Amino acid sequence: MSTAIREALFATDRERAQAREFTDWIDSHQDTDRTVTGTVALPRELAELLSRALKIMAAGGSVTLGSLPEQLSTTVAANVLGVSRTTLMKLVRDGSIPHQKVGSHTRLIREDVLDFKAKRVQEQRDALRELIELEDSLDL
Repeated sequence: MSTAIREALFATDRERAQAREFTDWIDSHQDTDRTVTGTVALPRELAELLSRALKIMAAGGSVTLGSLPEQLSTTVAANVLGVSRTTLMKLVRDGSIPHQKVGSHTRLIREDVLDFKAKRVQEQRDALRELIELEDSLDL
């Protein structure tokens, strides 16, 4: 049974600006049959974002590209992390993820949320690797 690859890629403000410049270039270099001709140098960040998306697509996966504002509501941050808002608020209360108060509302910085997500994914991968090593050592 194969598992579908699905990943959400979020562009930074810089990558969004680079993407706007790149799409403007594409629009100005299309011929009548919509073929893009010419050579362009892509900024490293944009090239890496496009490369990640294309690798996932080439492997048969699906990609969601989006952008996030610099400050996230707890609802949006919980969706990005794939947890409930209640779970996110527990993480906020115990200091696991930085936050700030704007009036009576809790706000999270996009980069803090994405860094926390990456750290969680790495911890999950490490735990899985340890489990596989344990199974191998026990000949299961």
